[in-house]
Amino acid sequence: MNKTQSTIFKACLIGSAILIALASGIITSLMLFLFVGKIPGTSTYLSPLQMGLILSVVASIMIYANVLARHKHSFKKRYDSWKASLPKHRFTQA
Repeated sequence: MNKTQSTIFKACLIGSAILIALASGIITSLMLFLFVGKIPGTSTYLSPLQMGLILSVVASIMIYANVLARHKHSFKKRYDSWKASLPKHRFTQA
């Protein structure tokens, strides 16, 4: 599969997923949860304090994951730089 076909396939897959999510009401439930704290499938609403706590935990997890990914990338870059600066070892056969 060439690059154009791969791109078209990915776009169709994402479009299909969005259409399925819209038809099933997942996006509406998610928006109601995020904006007013309505728990999907029930008639229960979260208080603003509980909703703030949940959003804070989610934001903290996302920030932690981002920092961890940057740290790994930086570490790999430094390791590759260090490895490139080492002299080439040549082994001879005995």
